[in-house]
Amino acid sequence: MKWIIGAGKDIIQNTEQLSARSRYIGKVTGVDVTPWRNLSIKNSNLKFLICTSLDERNGSFITAHIYDIILLSITELLANNEFVVANTCIWDQLSDKKVLSNLMISNPQVRLWFAKQELSIIGKGHELRESNLLSLVGNFGFLTSKSERMLFANRKKGFIQALGMAFEPVSPVLLPKDFGGLGWENLLKN
Repeated sequence: MKWIIGAGKDIIQNTEQLSARSRYIGKVTGVDVTPWRNLSIKNSNLKFLICTSLDERNGSFITAHIYDIILLSITELLANNEFVVANTCIWDQLSDKKVLSNLMISNPQVRLWFAKQELSIIGKGHELRESNLLSLVGNFGFLTSKSERMLFANRKKGFIQALGMAFEPVSPVLLPKDFGGLGWENLLKN
């Protein structure tokens, strides 16, 4: 399985964090992990780091900004994956659907999971966005999302089952929740 992270300082700040992430991957997969190496995408100035967990899973786990993941979703790197995990913020409405649509061009059977999102106020403009809220919670040694912490907590149940508990599956179908719901919660309160 491929593990990809954005190489920007806002995601990985030093080699200690990179080593800590390798230890995390080893613990959640239960297998050895290759060293990190640089990954460049053709016709892009974006930089990533990639390692591989030495298991038989045909998938990718990506921690990067949503626009980076959208770019990766159209590359050969992810073309034949059975599943992709996007540990990122949805940020713009339906960007998760955009990633899934891109992946399904190469593999109509691909499964996509996104990190659990929380509404948060971001930036000077105080915009309300869906965010995975990376934080230094726990003793991981790097910024983790709520979904990464849940994946770690449930790792003994097996990787795929823990993944399903920690990350949200993305459906190719537009659902009411993709547009803020239908207001059922208000009806139930009355």
